[in-house]
Amino acid sequence: MHKTFAAAVLGAMLAAAQTQAPAQPTAAELLQKGIYAQEVAGDLDGAAKIYRQIVDSHPTQREIAAQAQYRLGMTLLEKGDAAIASQEIQRLGWDFPDYKDLIAASKNAGGPTPAGGMMPYTTHVMPTGQTMYVFSTPPTPQSHDSEFDFTKITTMTGTVVQLQFTNPIVWVAVNSNGNGMRVSLASPNSLTQGGWTRSTVKLGDQVTITGAPALDGSQIMQATSVSYNGMVIFTRSSTPTK
Repeated sequence: MHKTFAAAVLGAMLAAAQTQAPAQPTAAELLQKGIYAQEVAGDLDGAAKIYRQIVDSHPTQREIAAQAQYRLGMTLLEKGDAAIASQEIQRLGWDFPDYKDLIAASKNAGGPTPAGGMMPYTTHVMPTGQTMYVFSTPPTPQSHDSEFDFTKITTMTGTVVQLQFTNPIVWVAVNSNGNGMRVSLASPNSLTQGGWTRSTVKLGDQVTITGAPALDGSQIMQATSVSYNGMVIFTRSSTPTK
């Protein structure tokens, strides 16, 4: 009895070992599947899921991953998820800076613009209740300091809601008691030389920023210092990491 049972178990194990697992689709096959879901079937949720899978699982296949990252941003825009789309389009520039055609195409696709032209952001409430701030393209650094009043230095404390670690200027957006402020820091190269990375300041961090307000009264500031947990992590002359 026991021998018969053992033989049956052994036979089942051998049969299972001989059964080959189905082949996993390649990154290229997944991309085609995502494009079909997006453009033919109109399944935007399914397409976004596939594009995320490619970016997360096949990062070394850069051409396909860059295409997937671009299409993920465009799919989210098409869905109306403007805030998340903005983050994914940012990620395209961060992770695939050499794919300039895709970056340019993502910018030309257009996105949300400030309501009424008064504030430099629009807001989007996520299903979790978190408010995300979506910003327009920052100004160029030409005569950048001349846009701010350094005779009226102010200080604010708030929560980081967005970081744009891209040329020509790194910007951090802070929400303080429901008021949004977009803060100019320095060039990515200057910050990197000072020890910064894209994770030096993260979404949700509580920071204190001292700086010069915009001359035109808009919600923009040029930082002279940034502090986190009581430690200065940025000044206009040095940028130690936290």
